[in-house]
Amino acid sequence: MRIVRLQQSSQYIESIRHLRWYAWERIWLSHVMDARQKELRLKVYIFLLNSAIVFINQLSSGLFPVVSFWAYTMIAGHELRIEVAFPALELFAILQANLKDIPELITVLLNASVALGRIEDYMNEPDRIEEVEASGYDGPLELRQASFSWPGMLRNVLNNVTVSFPPGLSIIFGPVAAGKTALLQALLGELDHNEGELIRADQPIAYCAQTPWLQSMSIRENILFFEPMNEDRYKATVST
Repeated sequence: MRIVRLQQSSQYIESIRHLRWYAWERIWLSHVMDARQKELRLKVYIFLLNSAIVFINQLSSGLFPVVSFWAYTMIAGHELRIEVAFPALELFAILQANLKDIPELITVLLNASVALGRIEDYMNEPDRIEEVEASGYDGPLELRQASFSWPGMLRNVLNNVTVSFPPGLSIIFGPVAAGKTALLQALLGELDHNEGELIRADQPIAYCAQTPWLQSMSIRENILFFEPMNEDRYKATVST
């Protein structure tokens, strides 16, 4: 739950400007507070569980020798002598030290199980294959009755999409969660292609994110990006 709250808080901080534009900050903040409340309830439950475990350990550490000596004398009918009592107390202390490590061992095993599960899910994901319908194709970017799903998910996030993007500027707009990002990820080949056709040129597709990616270089080097100097293109880039 702490990870969920931190993720929501980080997204809230990163997107605060857009949330203010659409007046969504109260709704988003309510989600963060709900995650925080669940985390607090979980912390209370963990505290009570840890207190119960500590109480049982402390109680058993005192009762275990008493019950053992009682059974040795009353049930077995043996005489409790010094040469038996003191070695037995030392043995009980060793056993108690080992038993107190069991809760920590269980926690380590659970964390290892979660980590191995994530690695196994990642390794079981299908290999992504680059799909190009026609070699040397130089037409518009197209989807024909195409369906896509997020990697590893069975439910389609895009169903029977048919759209064409001719050369030039294309604008996609719509409400939140309408599928704009999913469509972009599908065109980039980041989603699982389940049905239909994805037709694109046999060449790399460039993607410019909203957040600029700048290297630790000069402005000129960031603009050229290791390409030869083109005076007209450089001046046009600076002016825009």
